[in-house]
Amino acid sequence: MPEALIDVLLLEVDGRRIGLPASLVVEVLPSAAVEPLPDAPPAVEGVLNVRGEVLPVISMRHRLGMPPRSPTVDDHLVRVESGGRHLLLRVDRALDLIGVDPWRLRELDAARGAVATPEGTLVVQDAERFLTVEELETLDL
Repeated sequence: MPEALIDVLLLEVDGRRIGLPASLVVEVLPSAAVEPLPDAPPAVEGVLNVRGEVLPVISMRHRLGMPPRSPTVDDHLVRVESGGRHLLLRVDRALDLIGVDPWRLRELDAARGAVATPEGTLVVQDAERFLTVEELETLDL
């Protein structure tokens, strides 16, 4: 019996498509201004109050080694839960929910894996690798 497809949220960052396991996604929010956080790791833009919960905002551009740019009103903030911690990931756009055959997903050291699609290779990110242990410790809010 074939294994069920893995639901993946398709995201766009600087024209590059990446995926995020939908099981980690709590919600997708519109862009918002964040409050800078002194002494935060470089990938952390700041914090945002989401319905009374203060959450760190992670720049996916920085995480992926892309050139920085100022946030825009068209950006999305993807709220993820990983290891009992909630984070907001700033991306250019959340595009679609797609199904990925787990047998076609090739393991990678820096991400959950990669899969060939008609549009090219899609790297599926691993939320537990967005921040190092040291970076997470500085964010204990």
